[in-house]
Amino acid sequence: MYNDINLERGVKRMNRIFEALASVLPILLVIAVVLILISLCWRKVPQDKAAVITGFTKRIITGKAGLVIPFFERIDIVSLENIPITFTTEDVMDCEGVPITTTGTAVVKIINNPENIYKAVEQFDSASISKTVDNIRTTVTDVIEGNLREIIATMSVEEIYKNRDMFSSKVEDVAEDVLGRMGLQIVVLTIKDIDDKIGFLKALGAKKIAEVKKDATIAEAEAAKEADIKTAESRRLGEQAKIEAQVKIEEARKNQAV
Repeated sequence: MYNDINLERGVKRMNRIFEALASVLPILLVIAVVLILISLCWRKVPQDKAAVITGFTKRIITGKAGLVIPFFERIDIVSLENIPITFTTEDVMDCEGVPITTTGTAVVKIINNPENIYKAVEQFDSASISKTVDNIRTTVTDVIEGNLREIIATMSVEEIYKNRDMFSSKVEDVAEDVLGRMGLQIVVLTIKDIDDKIGFLKALGAKKIAEVKKDATIAEAEAAKEADIKTAESRRLGEQAKIEAQVKIEEARKNQAV
């Protein structure tokens, strides 16, 4: 009898527990589903990347986290890092018809503001970040090389060689205007080397060296001439002083004799 009572109490207790769990379980399931959905939708974007989300609303996430609804919204990631580029133009005629070859380097990047990020995504976006960077590198290289050819055609090789900084600035100004319409900016552009196959620059350098040597020889001769003149003048003054001293001695002797 006592065991039956204990068993009945235990059954009632279990029933109450199951009833409590049954009332709480739907809430727990809802919370679990919400957490799973949030984890699936929550996307973190590092500082050097930008995520462009399109679908319900068009927006950009960079350097923070945000919600992206799977299946209903698309996310495209682009890099905001510096992109190094090497470019070369071969045998481009200057304004005097001298074929020259130039090589240089540049660093470009996507301008970090919504308007320009949208432009860059429209122009260069692909399936992967690395492919997008390759697209940017190829386009920028073509633009810079084209601008190089245009500017070289308006200058002489001597002007380019002597004013390399001005030449680089011209190329950068023209290219930056074009690239700005694609959401890009040039961080730095440098012309590393200028050369020509016909030896014009070499001859120009030889002429300059010859002029420097000629000027040095003339300066040396002028210095020697000046030294000789000063030496001769010193000797003349010395002889004159001797004669004057001798005259004074003779005058003194005459006066003494008188």
